[in-house]
Amino acid sequence: MKSSLRKIGRTVPRYSAGMSKTAMPTRQEIEARILTLLAELDAVRGAGLSEEERRPRAWLKAWQGQRLAQTHAALLQDPRYAPAARFFLDDLYGPKDHRARDQDLARVLPKLLKVLPQAAQWTMAQALRMDALSERLDAQMAQALQVQGALRHEADLSAEQYAQAYRSLGQRAQRQEQLDLVMQIGQSLDHLTRLPMLAASLKLMKKPAELAGLSELHGFLQRGFTAFVHMKGAEEFLQRIVQEERALMISWLQQ
Repeated sequence: MKSSLRKIGRTVPRYSAGMSKTAMPTRQEIEARILTLLAELDAVRGAGLSEEERRPRAWLKAWQGQRLAQTHAALLQDPRYAPAARFFLDDLYGPKDHRARDQDLARVLPKLLKVLPQAAQWTMAQALRMDALSERLDAQMAQALQVQGALRHEADLSAEQYAQAYRSLGQRAQRQEQLDLVMQIGQSLDHLTRLPMLAASLKLMKKPAELAGLSELHGFLQRGFTAFVHMKGAEEFLQRIVQEERALMISWLQQ
């Protein structure tokens, strides 16, 4: 398995994600970064758009979610990897609407950053960065597909139309950045599972989060942590996701 994984694409760098003591941003810098990303997410999601204007993007996200589940079906069926695969496909790389989570985060950010270790704070910032990038790419893809005459209704999208729009936009650097963030966030989560007291902290936060109306945010943090604890080592899982997606990216760009 490991030898076959190395054959696809370039080697993905191991965990870095800005976690060294010299490179780690301060809490104030992370807070500013998160607030900037939340504002960017609100704008790129089309805060002023009507529901009718949002629909093509929602249809695209649903199609992409189905494609991801098909591509990574083996991981979703693997007892060791299934929870982490579901977290990636639903919470990080899929069609789920994160507006409630982000509203929770904006309300309690200063307090939350006081109780989370800096490694967890930075992982959260990276997840938001990936979310903003994915939203921008989805908005551009939806527009390109509509120009082609696709996305006129929910089922109006084929693999051929998707590949054509993907290729017409190019965006190799942005797509590669998206995959790099998948790897970095996964490696960061894997690192967090080895931090003492984080599991206990998340458990203690559950009831106060519910009382404060922060269930979406706490659920996001808890699902990611629990999935990676269950996996007991994330390297092969991450390589399989990233290298499969990179192979598809190259195929779509070169067709």
